[in-house]
Amino acid sequence: CFLDFETDESMRTQKFNPDILQITHCQTGRYECEFANHTVAYLPTGYFSVATTAHLPTSFSFPLGKYYGVSLVIDRQALSDEIRRMMRTIPIDLDKIGTTLGLETQWYVSDTPPQLRHLFSELYTAIQTEPVGYFKIKAIELLYHMDQLTQISGCDSRGALESVGVPSGIFPHIWGHSVCLPQKIQNEFSCPVAFGKQDENR
Repeated sequence: CFLDFETDESMRTQKFNPDILQITHCQTGRYECEFANHTVAYLPTGYFSVATTAHLPTSFSFPLGKYYGVSLVIDRQALSDEIRRMMRTIPIDLDKIGTTLGLETQWYVSDTPPQLRHLFSELYTAIQTEPVGYFKIKAIELLYHMDQLTQISGCDSRGALESVGVPSGIFPHIWGHSVCLPQKIQNEFSCPVAFGKQDENR
């Protein structure tokens, strides 16, 4: 989904299936959240993050009054065996991404490297012009890059938890601020992947 928020309201996070993986990029604005232990985290412009719903904040907000970005959301429990086999041939191991990056207890966050900046830029541009198949290909490409993160020796995201976060708490509010592409992007990909844009008539 493309996330387009214009609000400074603080929102409470709801509980979700803990096996949902989310990759998020912030193009404009700033996202902040607070955990139960009162740790405050944020996602600023130009950063991306990888997280699961196993580790969620208690509340979140947009202190600059705006936030625009994109999220790839995958429910790993809903993936068919066929899709998992296809991903392994690439190879992409969604379970390994979560385990290696320690997403059960923390988030992986980073300034967006050049190759990912290019990929996210293509997504922001393509929303007005490209068909569903294009976004399916880009989703796989993004997952491939996330899998490569697990190959980097010494990769450590623990220090970032105190300063940078990901909008995992946004799930119940996404659909009021985005319009998804046709439903078949979910049906054909066999997982809840959605890219969309804000409905300007809201």
